[in-house]
Amino acid sequence: MVILSAGAAEEFFKNHDFDFADRFVNVSMKSHEFYKSSMALGAYSSYWRTLKRICTVQLFSNKRINETVLIRQKCVDVMLSWIEKEVEKDASGGIEVNKFVFPTSFNLIGNLTVSRDLMDPYSEMASEFYSALSGIAECLGRPNISDLFPTFHGLDGLTCRG
Repeated sequence: MVILSAGAAEEFFKNHDFDFADRFVNVSMKSHEFYKSSMALGAYSSYWRTLKRICTVQLFSNKRINETVLIRQKCVDVMLSWIEKEVEKDASGGIEVNKFVFPTSFNLIGNLTVSRDLMDPYSEMASEFYSALSGIAECLGRPNISDLFPTFHGLDGLTCRG
């Protein structure tokens, strides 16, 4: 949808935002109902709006963002040193950047919550953890027959009915 004027955009977001606010959650993501409490996947509701308000005021305020600039810079510097080390090791110059971005993101969360790095990209545990999460993401992203044809919901094998 393309909105061409500020007035039309204001009218749209004021009166019709609810029609476009929900997110599609496939059957495999609904298995344990975690999506109901997720800001990324949750349905547009008063609970979701409360979560959004808390994040906007508490987590994403300029003050909070500015407080974490040194931690974020440290994590990026460490990632760049990992990449430099990898480039020096492999003369061909081809590296998998995602192998370093994931641990950096994980370490950033660790530094913000428990004040320490949680992962080293060269450790075996990090490799296994990354493989497991990649596999989970791949499974969750696959289409399911019951996503397309809801009448097949009982035949998809993802839900147990007693």
